[in-house]
Amino acid sequence: MHIDQDKESPVGSDTEPEADQTFIAFARVMSGVVKKGQKLYVLGPKHDPEVALKEETSGHQIDDRLSIKDLSSNRHITVATVRDVYLFMGRELELMDSVPAGNVLGIGGLEDHILKSGTVSSTVACPAFTDLYFDASPIVHLQRCVDDLKERYAKIELNVSEAIVPFRETIIIPPKVDMVNEVIQDTNVVIKTSRMKEFEDDDEVLKAGLIQTYTANKKCCVVIRAQPLPEDITKLLEDSIDLLKVLDHLNKTSDIVSLNLTIQEGIRDFKSKLSKIFDESGKFWKGAIDQIWAFGPRRVGPNLLLNRIPEYKRQTVWTCLDNESEGSGEVWDLDNSFVSGFQIATLSGPLCEEPMRGVCFVIEKWEMMNETEKSKDSFEKESRSECSKTSVNDCDIDNIQKLPSKINFGNKCNSENEASCDKIEDSVSRKKNETYGQFSGQLISCIKDGCRKAFQTQSQRLVVAMYKCNIQATAEVLGKLFAVLGKRNGRVIEDEMREGSQIFNIIAALPVVESFGFADDIRKKTSGLASPQLVFSHWEVVDIDPFWIPTTEEEYLHYGEKADSENRAHHYMNTVRKRKGLKLDKKIVEHAEKQRTLTKNK
Repeated sequence: MHIDQDKESPVGSDTEPEADQTFIAFARVMSGVVKKGQKLYVLGPKHDPEVALKEETSGHQIDDRLSIKDLSSNRHITVATVRDVYLFMGRELELMDSVPAGNVLGIGGLEDHILKSGTVSSTVACPAFTDLYFDASPIVHLQRCVDDLKERYAKIELNVSEAIVPFRETIIIPPKVDMVNEVIQDTNVVIKTSRMKEFEDDDEVLKAGLIQTYTANKKCCVVIRAQPLPEDITKLLEDSIDLLKVLDHLNKTSDIVSLNLTIQEGIRDFKSKLSKIFDESGKFWKGAIDQIWAFGPRRVGPNLLLNRIPEYKRQTVWTCLDNESEGSGEVWDLDNSFVSGFQIATLSGPLCEEPMRGVCFVIEKWEMMNETEKSKDSFEKESRSECSKTSVNDCDIDNIQKLPSKINFGNKCNSENEASCDKIEDSVSRKKNETYGQFSGQLISCIKDGCRKAFQTQSQRLVVAMYKCNIQATAEVLGKLFAVLGKRNGRVIEDEMREGSQIFNIIAALPVVESFGFADDIRKKTSGLASPQLVFSHWEVVDIDPFWIPTTEEEYLHYGEKADSENRAHHYMNTVRKRKGLKLDKKIVEHAEKQRTLTKNK
């Protein structure tokens, strides 16, 4: 707020009727003095002082009677009179005649001039102040909005759902210890979960993380491997989303000339960092920088699709950076179907339809299935019997449909029946297309399902968003504070005493899903002596298999036959699946054969 001390007007003598509710503008004086009865300009967030000064020099006058409701879309200035000036004293408001610079105050009479925020000034040359950005999470903002709707604006009861918390899905390297921290002697033995039973007899699963899948018409075979990305690569991809958007745009337009040198150097620097991390991550990732097919989901996410098809040397995603390399590779017709299937798979994972994070899918094989032939005699016999038909309507299409994979119509039919054979071939292929749909769509569905199945055969984990929690508390309440953090699955990262005082500075990590009501709980347990500040920090893997069940004798002794202690990851997963209306692996009636006696009120 900027105020010119020379501009002042007397207070009007007219009294206004009292209202049930009065809105008071909360402001701070940056320059000058605010006085009661002063006429000031109220500048909207889109106010441009250069435009306003030009209009003022051209003779344009601002109407004092206009409020914010009366302004057109290109006008952002109104004139308001300071009806009252208040000083905040705890819960009370103390009337003042004037407030100098550097103080926080309340201003009455601006309810018709400010919608959400604004700048109050004695001159139109003042630029509009922007909203303050708070890095901390507004833990009571949602409840405040709901209360305002119920009590002030709509004044009706609202059905408010629980807050939606984002999760991610990932896979990890198979663990070397079980749930009771005992070393797994045979590393080839997979820790069984309730999910692994689905793939024990599946012929498409070659081994953990490697599957072989086919299109619906069985004409295309694809081998897909799911591999966890190194954490450094995942973080680099998450930090470079803006560069990935530019890179995706360049691959579509090939217009690198229009980019400035800073962005070009940024992309090249990103490529060199990614290449360095790949080279340091092990033998599996050697040369992966030139095998990147796509990023996902939405083409900019922290997941990779790699091309390791021996006979397919396509252009890389870095081709746009070097014009000379253009044309060094070719793109096959169905290339985009692989990318589309990968994008769909990474956008909604199999655990609870949440996006994937830190997963790499490798296409190791892509081949069109060759049509097998029968023996020469049987082939000629079937060929003659089918080619003797004069019309496709005279034969049974269902019987003919069994033969296209056995017959090459163009080579085995005599010249007299070539036309009828072509008709039969066209009819059969047309019927197949009607049954399975376009081949590009079949391939998209094949890649999507293949990626999900390869993901499910690995060690699956949920990834939760984490808050960094800063708390100041005295030594007397530290025990209660740590108890609240432990109850909500938080952990203390740093704990040190402030020099020269009895106050401890505590830094903790807290899952976002556990943060609702956390501030109120802390204040209640510590009698108001501790207050948390929550800031988003990072994503963290929940190191529990969502489908884990006790298998070893030690696990039975520790957790019980049905894992009596709650599986946190399974609870999070079921919460999200229930919200989305997905199927839950939950028994509604567990012991249906047991007798159930109901008492009757007499």
